Amino acid sequence: FRTASARGVFETAAKSRAISPDAMRRLVAGEELSNLVVSRTQMMKGVATSEVVREDEQAALAALCGFVAYDALAAALDGARIDAENTLRRMMNGPQREVEKYKSADDDQDADKLEDLGFLNGESLSASVDKWAKHAASQGGDARFSAHAPGLLTAFGETQKPNQAVQLFDRLVANAGQEADVFSLVGEHAPQRDPLVNAIGCFSGAIEPLTHSAEQVGVFFEDAGAQTPQSGEEWLGRFTPPSAKGATSLDALAGWRRETIARIALSAASGATSFDAAAEALEDIHIRTLVDAFEIARNSAPKPEASAARKIALHVFDGAGSHLPGAASHLGFIADDAGEAGEAFVKTYLEMLRGFGEGVFAIAPDTSHRPSGVTGPLAPSLEAFKSYVQSEAVAYDQIMLARGRVIAGDEKITEAAREALRGAVSGARRADMLFRDLDRARAQRMRRERAASDWDLDRLEGGRLDVELVISTLIYRHAPAHPFVQETRADEALRAMARSDLLPDETALALISARQFWTRLQVVRQLAQWSDPVREPVRPRFGELIARAAGVEKFDQVRPLMRGYADDVSRLYAQLVLNRPSLSVVAQAAG
Repeated sequence: FRTASARGVFETAAKSRAISPDAMRRLVAGEELSNLVVSRTQMMKGVATSEVVREDEQAALAALCGFVAYDALAAALDGARIDAENTLRRMMNGPQREVEKYKSADDDQDADKLEDLGFLNGESLSASVDKWAKHAASQGGDARFSAHAPGLLTAFGETQKPNQAVQLFDRLVANAGQEADVFSLVGEHAPQRDPLVNAIGCFSGAIEPLTHSAEQVGVFFEDAGAQTPQSGEEWLGRFTPPSAKGATSLDALAGWRRETIARIALSAASGATSFDAAAEALEDIHIRTLVDAFEIARNSAPKPEASAARKIALHVFDGAGSHLPGAASHLGFIADDAGEAGEAFVKTYLEMLRGFGEGVFAIAPDTSHRPSGVTGPLAPSLEAFKSYVQSEAVAYDQIMLARGRVIAGDEKITEAAREALRGAVSGARRADMLFRDLDRARAQRMRRERAASDWDLDRLEGGRLDVELVISTLIYRHAPAHPFVQETRADEALRAMARSDLLPDETALALISARQFWTRLQVVRQLAQWSDPVREPVRPRFGELIARAAGVEKFDQVRPLMRGYADDVSRLYAQLVLNRPSLSVVAQAAG
């Protein structure tokens, strides 16, 4: 640092994650601007000075620095200075300031101390606390809020989204009705307190649908016990989706999806269901939503489009990872001469999916893996699709197609679509050549899209997409002789390969374990809508949820485990995709 330039210092700090890349670029720009102003000032005045007083000097300096007016130059300098001060202040504060504990009853209503806890508007929150206290007093008891829920605000301050937690709790109090005592859920020794605080403070966006009415608020009073569903099948069995027929069927489906995702988020936050079960349930709900929405679109389409829709099959790509809410949903269509009416139907269906919600409830369809890419027809014919598989699809597209799974359509076209997707693995004899092309494409992608942090799970080497890539290459290699592996879940496909001696048991278990690990972490990130540990440092209660998802006791233990799984996946990628021998084999050969 003592011999480096300012740019070098900032770049090194960004690489070591002391500051964010955005902050680094701003600091470099500000430092270069200040040096430019100083050098131009000294050049203009001929002495070692950095001050200009006269208007003509100010105008000349602005022109030398490339600005139209001195006011613009001064504003740019002030912006650079303020940004530098803000960056320094954030660095001095540290990424995770400890939450202060306030034991006095009066402290809960102190606006300044509430803001110290992490709340944006302490004065507004103090007014909300007064309102909660009056509501609690109206049901009998002490008029002080701390007497009903001691330490609740401190607990909210330990969550990832304390302000949203307060807003949702305020809505719970307002919508619970007279018979439901919300404060019994957050009492000092109430068993529901920690689950409720974790849910509304960490998974705020996902939990929000459960706060709209007294009936929905009743979910928080339910005793989960052994009745909590523990798989996707059990969730769909207990909370059956509405009928796909009727004028309000789409709104009903969207409402069912939102409420069921919210229930899963609440169960996962409370520990009533595991994050593995939550991931499976979220994926099954997503697929069921796609299927039912397809049927609703067919039922509500005009007659020409409805007729064309009978000739269209819908498939999903499992190779891009689990179908989690809020993430991109990779879809494809195959048609049997559906024509322009078929194209119109698919466009209507995609718009229908985009209208399901925002944030964690969004469905973002991606249909780019098709003949001619984004410029080609949305519903290509069988012939066009087969030609695409044989000649046009690049390595990554062919691997994606190996994980294609038909989920909706009439029997005739779905069977034809399955046959077309099976054709995507017919070239498995030249798999090694394809995998080399795939490796080059992967290397280019990793250079182009570097991971912003260790929590960028999709761009991390050895991360979520890499383990899916390894599994996809195995399916591509073995699906011609074992079609079952192309049409089932990834975990079951790996177990089937191990039973057939296509894969060592320990390798299959390692891939299953890594895939489940990355998926659990992705579920936590998606439900919390969190991705940047620099701009949004992990708070204590959210860290506990991440640790539980990772299967460890403390948040500090998660990152070493992530590195371990990433190393394992990278090693398996080298062995299974690139056919490089394992270190043990190399050691034996050297011995």
